[in-house]
Amino acid sequence: MKEEWDVFISYSSQDEVFANQIALDLKSSGLTVWKDTSEIVPGERLRESIETGIRNSKVFIIIVSARSLNSRWVLNELDAAMLSEVTKRMNFVLPILIGRIDPDRLPTDIVGKRFIDLRYNFRRKYLLNRMIIAKTVRILADQKSSGKTGKNKLHLVPDFLNRILAHRYDGHREKSDAVKTKIPEMAEYLFNEVIDKIQVEQVFGDEMGIKECRDLFLARYGNHGARQLVLFVIDEVGLSFSGGFNGDEFDKLLNSIWIILFFFGLREQLGKEQGLDLAVKTMNGSGLGVEVVLADDPLGKEKEASS
Repeated sequence: MKEEWDVFISYSSQDEVFANQIALDLKSSGLTVWKDTSEIVPGERLRESIETGIRNSKVFIIIVSARSLNSRWVLNELDAAMLSEVTKRMNFVLPILIGRIDPDRLPTDIVGKRFIDLRYNFRRKYLLNRMIIAKTVRILADQKSSGKTGKNKLHLVPDFLNRILAHRYDGHREKSDAVKTKIPEMAEYLFNEVIDKIQVEQVFGDEMGIKECRDLFLARYGNHGARQLVLFVIDEVGLSFSGGFNGDEFDKLLNSIWIILFFFGLREQLGKEQGLDLAVKTMNGSGLGVEVVLADDPLGKEKEASS
């Protein structure tokens, strides 16, 4: 029977004092913890042990500091954890910020992810938050054990958009190699140019429409994110540019892009005004389902909202 842990802790060796304190309190609360100094035995292959630890843990804590963001090992562990989160479509990664790290320096994978902020005065802030950390880990671990999060529910930011950013478009539907190589370039055009031509009503009165939603998305994810979004939707709706398509299929492509941008903009607005977050229930050729989730509630109490 394989060994499992409630939480894996990823950190820079220079932050070991902080990692030890967090690990000790998590263990004291009854949680099992994977931490390299306690789990890797002399002579054991380091990479294999780490991969096993991540794979067999229910929650991945990354202690984010200027030091850990310069650690090749920590970033490799984060890559593996985010791949697991995207593949399993479950909340897995929990960032804890320490030191004087600027949130703007966070890796793209965890930008927008809810984090626990222990910066600038670790001792005082940790005393206030250590029970919250243990409670959050236990909730996430219980969700994975029971399957409560389900693979049809993804937080819009960052879970669902991480899935988009990690999407690999291979152009397998295209009959022409020449067309296939042009699709990524055309995807950026579709995002930046065609969206301008979509005539829709302002979705938030005079404050926010499709162009504003698009600009918010670009500000966060850049042209790479725009390209990935369009390529993801192309695969979701099953469009082939060299195989031929009709107007309705192309409209579905544009509308799906618009729907995602709309909910991205709505999420930004709700978060700013009411502290609410959005979670995507489904995304496929037939449409998008959405749940509104209280952003500050670790239990994820939900209110339904139809799209």
